[in-house]
Amino acid sequence: MYTLQDTTGLFSIHSKTGVLMVQHPEFLTRSGYGSMVNLTATATDKKGSVTTPIYVKLVAVAQRLESFHFKKVRLMLVFWFHGIF
Repeated sequence: MYTLQDTTGLFSIHSKTGVLMVQHPEFLTRSGYGSMVNLTATATDKKGSVTTPIYVKLVAVAQRLESFHFKKVRLMLVFWFHGIF
């Protein structure tokens, strides 16, 4: 099970898959580009739990396409969470 601590209320996490979701996209505006949001995620199973910080930086779509590699990041997160237990 995954849980998320987010003081901004902008994000949530799917409790079974760990997928991070934007709850209030109306707050993700052009004026917010470059902003950092610090979150804390916890993964829990029968053997225990592990907590890790997540740092989200808001970028423009054009920047995201040039510098963000979804497959690599997703694989790292899946490996990290599932590799611990």
